[in-house]
Amino acid sequence: KNVQTVVSHTTRPMRKGEIEGKSYYFISDEKFCEMNKNKAFVEMRHYNVITDDSPQGCGVWYYGLAQEELENKLDKGHVIVVLDLQGYKELRKYYYDHEELFKKTRLVSFYIDIDEEIRFKRYIQRDEITLANVKEGLRRMEADDRDFYGVEKYVHQHIKFKDDANMDTSSEQIKNYIVELLELKKEM
Repeated sequence: KNVQTVVSHTTRPMRKGEIEGKSYYFISDEKFCEMNKNKAFVEMRHYNVITDDSPQGCGVWYYGLAQEELENKLDKGHVIVVLDLQGYKELRKYYYDHEELFKKTRLVSFYIDIDEEIRFKRYIQRDEITLANVKEGLRRMEADDRDFYGVEKYVHQHIKFKDDANMDTSSEQIKNYIVELLELKKEM
């Protein structure tokens, strides 16, 4: 079986270099609300953001992991899901609440801890540098500190990126760890 990435839905604007259906499914606020009303999401989050995209200079971006996307990808093999801590907790609850899912797969979590300076630089380099983007980057740094507080007790593997140079090495560590887990599963 192969490993696939589960793609989340979001209402935020697409950034340069992102691809519809690969980076995210980019949808309208109305479509997101409709999906949420129909209980389509396994987990969902919203973020109050600072943005140049609205006259008020702020907005709300929604993110959600659709049950259909998750289950379709699981039927084809192993999956990787990228979530924040709250999203992981919601996915874990969903996982343990669905016995058939619990029986056919194993839930393993990684926390990829990237140095603050690297995170901020990478965030700023995503888009044109504007005052709103800098403010949003700083807001996200503070929010990440709150959102990921205590994450260590929920993860199987904690990987720390201290600088750009060790990111490739750490990425290889993650891949090797996943391969080891898949090999162990075959033996069970």
